Order: sequence, then C-alpha cells, then structure tokens
Amino acid sequence: MTTLYVSNLNYKITEKDLRSIFSKYGRVLNAKLIIDFKLKQSKGYAFIKMKDAQSAHLAVSKLHLKQLDGRTLKVVIADEREPAETDLKRSRVVKVGAKSKEEPKKEVSKVRRRDRKGGLKTLFNYLGK
Repeated sequence: MTTLYVSNLNYKITEKDLRSIFSKYGRVLNAKLIIDFKLKQSKGYAFIKMKDAQSAHLAVSKLHLKQLDGRTLKVVIADEREPAETDLKRSRVVKVGAKSKEEPKKEVSKVRRRDRKGGLKTLFNYLGK
C-alpha cells in the first residue's frame, strides 16, 4: 500500500471524483479529501491510498503537474511519518519518541489532571528522566 499526497486541488472536487481519477492507474483503497470544518469546504489537498507502489508511481507520472479544473495538480508519494505527539491538554495519552530505532517508545497514559498542568517538567519527572 502506498499513499499519495495530492495538492492544489479545486475546492469543488469530491472524494468520489478523486477515486474516479486515480482508479484509472490502479486500485484505490482510500481517498481522503481534507476539509476545513469552519468553512465547510476542501482545503485543496488530499491523500490517496493505492494498493501497490507500481500503481502509485504510474499515477504520479501521469498526473503530476497536469491541469484539472483549471488548477495544476501536484502529486507525490507521501512521506511515511509517525503520528505527532499528543497534546497533554487534549488527551490523556502521550507518546514520547525513542532516541534510536532499537529503543521502544514509551507511553504515558492516564496522567493525573493536576499533573497535566505542570507541562514537560512534570512529564519528564513522571518518566524518570
């Protein structure tokens, strides 16, 4: 499975339209159009999950810098990233990054509410660093 990042989309395009466009180059597993919830419209970019890398590379070669609805598309293979650290005020789970690939990630869950107000100092004291 390979994910594509598609930007500079027309704001009126839909996920169904994206599926239709990208399915010409291979099986589309998922098309996620990013929406601005305040404005109730597209932000102009999307993520497309293709079944295999060959289909994804074909779609990039055929669609990158092509015109669609008066806009020049930008289509690239998306970077594989780990989820961002979770803000203590918004969640009870914080993932702390490892220093090396061999070192496992530590997870702190259910930090007491009064401890969350202390910020990073409290978190590191909790972890024993």
